[in-house]
Amino acid sequence: MVLKLLAFHSFGDATPQGLPSNLEGGQLVLLVQLQVNGTPVFNTILNVDCELGTPPPGQTEGITLTVQNVINFSEKVSGFTVFIRT
Repeated sequence: MVLKLLAFHSFGDATPQGLPSNLEGGQLVLLVQLQVNGTPVFNTILNVDCELGTPPPGQTEGITLTVQNVINFSEKVSGFTVFIRT
Protein backbone atom coordinates (compact mmCIF):
# COMPACT_ATOMS: atom_id res chain seq x y z
CA MET A 1 0.00 0.00 0.00
CA VAL A 2 1.35 3.43 -0.91
CA LEU A 3 1.43 5.69 2.13
CA LYS A 4 3.09 8.80 0.74
CA LEU A 5 4.78 10.27 -2.32
CA LEU A 6 8.22 11.29 -1.06
CA ALA A 7 9.70 12.63 -4.29
CA PHE A 8 9.48 12.67 -8.06
CA HIS A 9 12.25 14.05 -10.26
CA SER A 10 11.37 14.20 -13.97
CA PHE A 11 13.96 13.45 -16.65
CA GLY A 12 11.59 14.85 -19.29
CA ASP A 13 9.45 13.24 -21.93
CA ALA A 14 10.47 10.26 -24.06
CA THR A 15 10.76 12.11 -27.38
CA PRO A 16 14.62 11.86 -27.33
CA GLN A 17 14.10 8.08 -27.59
CA GLY A 18 11.55 8.48 -30.41
CA LEU A 19 8.61 7.62 -28.17
CA PRO A 20 5.35 9.53 -27.52
CA SER A 21 5.58 12.70 -25.46
CA ASN A 22 3.12 11.42 -22.83
CA LEU A 23 5.76 8.88 -21.71
CA GLU A 24 8.23 10.27 -19.19
CA GLY A 25 11.41 9.28 -17.46
CA GLY A 26 12.32 10.11 -13.91
CA GLN A 27 12.93 8.93 -10.39
CA LEU A 28 9.98 8.17 -8.10
CA VAL A 29 10.36 7.65 -4.35
CA LEU A 30 7.40 6.27 -2.38
CA LEU A 31 6.80 5.33 1.25
CA VAL A 32 4.94 2.00 1.05
CA GLN A 33 3.58 -0.42 3.60
CA LEU A 34 4.20 -4.14 3.21
CA GLN A 35 1.34 -6.27 4.49
CA VAL A 36 0.75 -9.96 5.13
CA ASN A 37 -2.91 -11.00 4.96
CA GLY A 38 -3.90 -7.35 5.43
CA THR A 39 -1.73 -6.89 8.53
CA PRO A 40 0.96 -4.18 8.27
CA VAL A 41 4.46 -5.62 8.65
CA PHE A 42 6.97 -2.97 7.49
CA ASN A 43 7.02 0.56 6.15
CA THR A 44 9.53 0.73 3.30
CA ILE A 45 11.04 3.04 0.71
CA LEU A 46 10.39 2.07 -2.91
CA ASN A 47 12.47 3.71 -5.66
CA VAL A 48 11.41 3.44 -9.30
CA ASP A 49 13.81 4.77 -11.93
CA CYS A 50 13.07 5.22 -15.65
CA GLU A 51 15.85 6.30 -18.04
CA LEU A 52 13.60 7.91 -20.65
CA GLY A 53 14.01 11.60 -21.39
CA THR A 54 17.38 13.07 -20.42
CA PRO A 55 18.54 11.22 -17.28
CA PRO A 56 21.68 12.26 -15.40
CA PRO A 57 24.93 10.37 -16.13
CA GLY A 58 25.09 7.02 -14.34
CA GLN A 59 21.32 6.72 -13.91
CA THR A 60 20.10 3.14 -14.33
CA GLU A 61 16.64 1.71 -15.00
CA GLY A 62 14.89 -0.41 -12.38
CA ILE A 63 13.54 -0.57 -8.84
CA THR A 64 14.92 -0.93 -5.31
CA LEU A 65 13.15 -1.57 -2.01
CA THR A 66 14.60 -0.60 1.35
CA VAL A 67 13.10 -1.87 4.59
CA GLN A 68 14.97 0.37 7.02
CA ASN A 69 17.09 -1.41 9.62
CA VAL A 70 15.67 -4.80 8.63
CA ILE A 71 16.18 -5.85 5.00
CA ASN A 72 17.90 -3.97 2.22
CA PHE A 73 17.16 -5.06 -1.31
CA SER A 74 19.86 -2.69 -2.53
CA GLU A 75 20.60 -4.53 -5.78
CA LYS A 76 18.49 -2.78 -8.37
CA VAL A 77 16.04 -5.05 -10.17
CA SER A 78 16.30 -4.08 -13.80
CA GLY A 79 13.61 -4.07 -16.42
CA PHE A 80 11.58 -1.57 -18.33
CA THR A 81 9.79 1.09 -16.35
CA VAL A 82 7.87 4.10 -17.63
CA PHE A 83 5.77 6.91 -16.22
CA ILE A 84 2.69 7.91 -18.22
CA ARG A 85 1.62 11.54 -18.05
CA THR A 86 -2.15 11.98 -18.18
